[in-house]
Amino acid sequence: GVCSLCAAGNYSSSSSSTSCSICPVNTYSSSGSSTCDNCSIGSTSPSGSTSSNSCAVCPAGSTVIGGVCSACGSGNYSSSSSSTSCFVCGVNTYSLAGASSCTSCDSGSTSPAGSSSCNVCPAGSAVLDGSCTQCSAGNWSSSSSTTCSVCAANSYSLLGSSSCTSCNTGYTTEGLTGSISSDACKLCTAGSYISGAGVCTQCIAGKYSGVDGSTSCSDCGINQYTSSAGLSSCTACDSGHTTESATASTSSGACVACAAGYAVVNDTCTQCGAGRHSSALSTQCTTCTANTWSVAGSGTCTDCNAGLTSPAGSTSQNDCVVCSGGNAVIDGSCTQCDAGKYSAAGSTTCADCPVNFFAIAGSASCTPCAAGSTTNGATGSTSSNDCGVCVAGSAVIDGTCSQCAAGKYAAAGSTACTSCGINTYSSFGSSFCTACAPGSTTEGATESISNAACIVCQAGSAVISASCTQCVAGKYAVAGSTSCSNCGINTWSGAGSSICTNCPVGSTSSAGSDDSSDCEACSAGNYVTGGECVQCNAGAYSSESSTSCTPCDANLWSAAGAASCTPCSPGSTTKGTTGSSSCSSCDAGSYVDDGSCVQCTAGKSSSAGSTVCTECSANTFSAAGASTCAACAPGSTTVGITGATSCTQCAAGSYVDGSSTCVSCLAGKFSGAGSTDCSTCTVNTFSAAGASVCTTCGAGSTTEAATGAASCTS
Repeated sequence: GVCSLCAAGNYSSSSSSTSCSICPVNTYSSSGSSTCDNCSIGSTSPSGSTSSNSCAVCPAGSTVIGGVCSACGSGNYSSSSSSTSCFVCGVNTYSLAGASSCTSCDSGSTSPAGSSSCNVCPAGSAVLDGSCTQCSAGNWSSSSSTTCSVCAANSYSLLGSSSCTSCNTGYTTEGLTGSISSDACKLCTAGSYISGAGVCTQCIAGKYSGVDGSTSCSDCGINQYTSSAGLSSCTACDSGHTTESATASTSSGACVACAAGYAVVNDTCTQCGAGRHSSALSTQCTTCTANTWSVAGSGTCTDCNAGLTSPAGSTSQNDCVVCSGGNAVIDGSCTQCDAGKYSAAGSTTCADCPVNFFAIAGSASCTPCAAGSTTNGATGSTSSNDCGVCVAGSAVIDGTCSQCAAGKYAAAGSTACTSCGINTYSSFGSSFCTACAPGSTTEGATESISNAACIVCQAGSAVISASCTQCVAGKYAVAGSTSCSNCGINTWSGAGSSICTNCPVGSTSSAGSDDSSDCEACSAGNYVTGGECVQCNAGAYSSESSTSCTPCDANLWSAAGAASCTPCSPGSTTKGTTGSSSCSSCDAGSYVDDGSCVQCTAGKSSSAGSTVCTECSANTFSAAGASTCAACAPGSTTVGITGATSCTQCAAGSYVDGSSTCVSCLAGKFSGAGSTDCSTCTVNTFSAAGASVCTTCGAGSTTEAATGAASCTS
């Protein structure tokens, strides 16, 4: 119920206020104020401010918006502190956010009002009146330009060009600048050229330009001239005239005429060499024809004297000589002889080749036909094709082809017939000799005229050294043989045999044996095969003169080359097989019975190589096929039996004694099954005979501290 002053930064506007209100932003109050005072224009404060010192002035580049200092946006500015508004940047200026002033655009760039950046004017335009404007035709600019430049002479441009286009080669604007199209480029015509000033200028006398649009004039070449300016070609000197290597000649007077004996060669008047000639005004020297000659610088060639000749291009009278072989002087010149004719050097005529000779054109002599060929009497033959080869069965005889007589022969192209050799024959006109049939001979005679001259050799002989010869011992031949053959193995023959005789069965001989004594019997342990004595393999045997080996019977064996088989030793066997090369012992646990290994039955045993099995002794046993008998385990026995197949365990209340029998325990003792002894009952226990356990004394009874008791006492 007591009135209190409002605190600084608060106010109450009526006398009946029940609370104070906080001063809003951009105002302040002291203690006990009824209103809040406003901050000065362009300054701001937070709500609840307590003095004017809380009013902060907004810096340049910002303004009060919603009671808060806010930075001016890009493209705007405020130039002083305490601004209440931001101003828009003008054309061709710009600003970033919070700017206190606007920045002018660089030269060659522009911007609209309120820009945050400036745009560079592109190539082909420039800043004109504050904006980018395209360059007019005939002008150009690069980017960021403030002005457009005029195109130079011999170039042009279209609207908005970034460069000027040069006129094509040979075209010019005749010195004009600022050309607006290619139509301003004019072509210089042939006979003129574009000068350094870019103007079409006529070529002077002695020069020319052959095509439109030339950039220079060329000198007239050697042997050419122009006599006036502005010509597109040069005039050639008349035939036989030359400028003597000079160029750029300005009149026809520069062309000099060549005299006789000279010609225009390599663009100068050059003297003709020896063996050549020319008339006046010639462009070349001509070679002197055959049978003429000349010295250097001659206008004509001189003929050789009658009867002499010279080759074309002769250089002196000494070149006129007699015609060479194969030629003859005809109509005053050397003329080559035709094919089929010939001539020696200095001849005036050509002669025909004789019979069996031929010549090609221009021959100094004739060539003889090849051996065995003839022209058949014709003369004047022109090639080797005119020489006919004698056919087979004939030969060149007295210059003609004649058939060979019987007993002789000739191949095609022969110059003589050849006699048939021994053991051959031929008929009239033969090209070869026929050999006698195999096994027949002419007995050394040559020039045989039929097969009747061929005699067949009898059996036991053969054609050897061209005659029938008796076969030697150890060989044989049938009738009509060309050689004697060796007798094969296990056969023999005497001299003159037609067949070979076989050795007796079981004997053998080497090939070519010449007597029955060469047949030898094979010894025991060997046999005849493939005509040879071969040793019997191990496991087989043979007697003398055998043709095969016999396998050993069962339980018999042999080594290689044996004459008989050997019985197996006791305890060994071939195990029923025949043809054995050795015997083997029976394994332990078996024995030999009738030549076979038989397994020992249970209760018996044997070592390797045994002939019988042995019974197991008392207290030992075995299963079938055992090599030894096993002892019974402690507490078990065979009860004195031998040959046991197993052991019996003593029952509880008994034990195995020294005689290997089961004996009942005495009273006062006991045993479990399979025991080797009986144990004594302890104090206060007892047992009857044959007990398996001791019984504890009943209540009130005792053994009086004794062990091994048979009963207890009260």
